[in-house]
Amino acid sequence: RTLIIPLSWYPRLLHASQKERENWQLLGDGYAIAWDDLDEHIGIEGLLAGKSSGESPRSFEQWLITRVISFTNNNQNIQEIINSLEFLEKEIQVFPEEEQQEALVYLEQLKTEIKESKNPAKIRTFFKGFLKIAIPLATLIINGADFTNNITDLATKFDVDISQIALPFK
Repeated sequence: RTLIIPLSWYPRLLHASQKERENWQLLGDGYAIAWDDLDEHIGIEGLLAGKSSGESPRSFEQWLITRVISFTNNNQNIQEIINSLEFLEKEIQVFPEEEQQEALVYLEQLKTEIKESKNPAKIRTFFKGFLKIAIPLATLIINGADFTNNITDLATKFDVDISQIALPFK
């Protein structure tokens, strides 16, 4: 029997990377599926009955906040993020002056937020602000595929959905 279940029924899976979704295990004799990295456990009985996640919106928001904070509290992850942001800074030098300056402000705010207060909501807001400027101008960038890969990677780390944004290089 094959079940097709909307990912939207399980917000933690929806907000996970493909790699995280693929890291699952069957529990016991098959009574549930567990994604330990996501702290998500779904009972087979519930799947068969067509039940979506019973997690409250407040619990899910707390999970998202914890996810971003725990990620940005890891010094290796912080350095990877800073390196990605510095790569983006170099690449946007080809933007028109006004857009370049505005994008740089967002990148600086991002770096400060990541290094200091680590507020997930502010991190997402600054990143989205940067994307609004950068995506329309991305075709000006010589290393377009690398630029897009960095944006996609950061979006996953910051838990920002960019599926509705047309990335110019895939």
